[in-house]
Amino acid sequence: MAEAVASAHRIGEAIADLGVPVFWYGEASEEVGRGLSSLRRGGFEAFAEGWPAGRVPDLDAGRTAAHPTAGVTCVGARRVLLAWNVWIEGVELEVLDELAGRLRERGGGIPGLRVLALELPRQRGHQISMNLEGVEGREPFDVFLRIERHVEAAGGRISRTEVIGMIPDALVFPAATHRLRLSGPDPARMLSPSVQRHALGRMERDLRAVIEWVLGAGSEVPADIRDAARLLAGRATTKPSPTENA
Repeated sequence: MAEAVASAHRIGEAIADLGVPVFWYGEASEEVGRGLSSLRRGGFEAFAEGWPAGRVPDLDAGRTAAHPTAGVTCVGARRVLLAWNVWIEGVELEVLDELAGRLRERGGGIPGLRVLALELPRQRGHQISMNLEGVEGREPFDVFLRIERHVEAAGGRISRTEVIGMIPDALVFPAATHRLRLSGPDPARMLSPSVQRHALGRMERDLRAVIEWVLGAGSEVPADIRDAARLLAGRATTKPSPTENA
């Protein structure tokens, strides 16, 4: 996380150098854990004529209001977030609004869950749209099952689930286990992560052999190459796959 925060600050400063004001959020903010929802309230219009009270950018880029076309940018560091939408048929929006209220953290529901019930006229459908923060410590498939139970009890059905961005193992593996009635589910038995761990282990052993040779060769090797080898020696650690410790 410390490296992610340093990266966020480096990127944010580069964006501000382009003339776009920047807010820090999440672990990158001075007030650790600052959320996006409070920063984005009111959208672009809230910043077009000046900074709202209590929302002055961390890097104002020399401006007293949002950039006229680029607005402002939020740059942060946070744990993995699952952004996903569940499409629902046969249930009125009012019912889904009530369900969203029970599910969201602010309403006393699931910690880390942000939920909206939406009507999408162009797609002619209804949607439960969600962000689940800190996926590693949550059980997102349980959220899906809870939605499914309520929707079916109301006489509707889930038509599809849409994940925005990368799909975390914490969602997919439990879903597959449940739907397949999988006997003896164990994330360590998943093929791709197992092959990945094996390949990374072999790569690390080969890399360490090269590093040891370079460092052992002393002055026969240029000083800048020895320095690079020392740096690599501190970084050469096999990282477990996300499913290994699930």
